[in-house]
Formats: sequence, structure tokens, C-alpha cells
Amino acid sequence: MGIENRVQKLVDVLNKLPDVETFSSCGGHENPEEYQAPSDKFFVRFTVKKTRKGWRSLELLVWAIHNTDFERLTLEVYNPESTKRGMAFEIYGCESVDPQ
Repeated sequence: MGIENRVQKLVDVLNKLPDVETFSSCGGHENPEEYQAPSDKFFVRFTVKKTRKGWRSLELLVWAIHNTDFERLTLEVYNPESTKRGMAFEIYGCESVDPQ
């Protein structure tokens, strides 16, 4: 399954940041499965390499989210037991915030 249109631009931007790599995303679904977001929400999950450039990218993301819509858009650590990716993060949007 490809990247959903609703989050495509955000995924593209994240993957252009130095030492950032996305690995999972969901644009929201009317009848979501357990691993999917509901229709009024979305998420993009990504890793950041432990480099100076990677941490600068993460700082930029924190600043951008805080100055955009920090009540409906969050950046959180994402580390379920099932991931072997090391430190991962998730951008999560709710209440129909636009990821574009």
C-alpha cells in the first residue's frame, strides 16, 4: 500500500530533512483498523539518526509544530516494543488539522 494523499506532502518534507527517515503513516480512515487513524486524524512516524544534522532536524520540527498549531498537532516519542528502529517519533494531528 502506498502513501495516502492526505499525508504525502508531509512525508516528502520529512524525508528531505537531514538524517530523518519516515517508516509509517496514515491519513485517516472512516472505519479504521487497529493500526490506522480515524478519519479526523493522521500520523507520520519517523526515525532520526543520532547525528548533529539529525538532532537539528528534530529541533526544527519541534519549533515548527509549536508555532503552527500545537493544540491539534503533536510530536511524540514513538517506541512500541515491536519496533527495532531505536528512537522513533510520531507527528500526530487531530480535529481535522491539515498536514499539508
